Amino acid sequence: IVFCPYGIRHNWVGEFETHCPVDYDTYVIDTSIHNFEKKFGQWILQDKERLKVVIVGMESISAKEKDGKAYKELCQFVNTHTCGVVVDESQYIKSHRSNRTTNATDIRSRCKFPVVMTGTPITQGYTDLYSQFDFLSPDIIGVGDFYSFRGRYCIMGGFQSKTIVDYTNTDELMDLVTPWVFQVKKEDVIKDLPPKTYQIREVEMSKEQRKLYDEVKRNRFASLKDIIKHHGDDIELICENVLTMYSALQQIAGGFVSYWDESGETKTRRLSRIVPVEKNPSISALIDVVEESAGASTIIWARYREEIAMISEALRGRYGDGSVVEYHGGVSNDDRQQGKQAFLDGRARFFIANAETGGTGLTLNTATLTIYYSNDFKLVNRQQSEDRNHRIGQKNAVLYVDLVRTKTIDTKIIKAIKDKKDLANYVKERIAMGKLEDIFE
Repeated sequence: IVFCPYGIRHNWVGEFETHCPVDYDTYVIDTSIHNFEKKFGQWILQDKERLKVVIVGMESISAKEKDGKAYKELCQFVNTHTCGVVVDESQYIKSHRSNRTTNATDIRSRCKFPVVMTGTPITQGYTDLYSQFDFLSPDIIGVGDFYSFRGRYCIMGGFQSKTIVDYTNTDELMDLVTPWVFQVKKEDVIKDLPPKTYQIREVEMSKEQRKLYDEVKRNRFASLKDIIKHHGDDIELICENVLTMYSALQQIAGGFVSYWDESGETKTRRLSRIVPVEKNPSISALIDVVEESAGASTIIWARYREEIAMISEALRGRYGDGSVVEYHGGVSNDDRQQGKQAFLDGRARFFIANAETGGTGLTLNTATLTIYYSNDFKLVNRQQSEDRNHRIGQKNAVLYVDLVRTKTIDTKIIKAIKDKKDLANYVKERIAMGKLEDIFE
């Protein structure tokens, strides 16, 4: 059984085709197909002597604890076969309370050979290790449960002592887990991998963006009547908490705003662009970077789909429809695979994606330029996305360009990335410790 992010299931199919030395059959779990349970059950019964590989998107076991179509069919599979189980990108099971962690760990308890794989085992702190090693075996760390782990290795503080402020006994923890880890560094196996180069492009927002940005930052709400002129009612953007405001500010910096429209029978989430694409300073800056690259294949990361839509519109208008492929949750799996291949073949020049969907599992080593139109708040998504084109097969230096809107949240995000910090976690820590001034310094 292979657990992996949904978007890279078919990557595993291709890797088995390339590397597996014995005869095998592969089944990719898709609970949306008609008669899924019947078809999977029939496949299980076929040719019991042949190696069977079941590839499961972790999203398929995330909905309910010890329930759901994928979970139940996997139980049937492991109860009738001698199984090994692999978790690819095991940071996805680092939360001890998530359904996917519970379900994956329960399936693992019925298997004989467990393996977890990740390039980023720790993204927020040592607590990330607990569930990954508990999946392998509860005897490795041997403390019983997460709260015992926290009591042994974490120092609590903040409001009502509910925040982890530091760690203790870390040498002991490392001694426990080290014998179970096989680590391969990229530079050890890819001797000629070229260097990464980083560049920041500062962008001045438009007057409309700056006015709205400052109003939201100052008041946590703003009137959108100057942006949404066609609407009969005065729409307001309201930020209920700090992280919501961070997202709103990042969207404004990118060139759009999202809001709740209550004018109809149902409350609806809507989007509106602050300035047209052709007048968006960030889009203009992105085009400038592209023009300077002398035709280089380019990956562009953007956090929001509306940003992807704006970037695609601008690049298609300038370089043609076939020059752009999109890779995000709104694109079907078949279209994603075809788009990826078009990019690798050189038929498309631009690969535009969000890191949540495309940041793991893909090999895009034809690209020598990577542009971050906007960054995810999760450090792991930045780290993983950078390595999509900095991997085996890359022969040229790779340039990473961050578009940073001046005097905005972008500077805080870039600082967090450089300090190897997860922005969302950093904000929560500041709030718990009563240091709100640090957030908007």
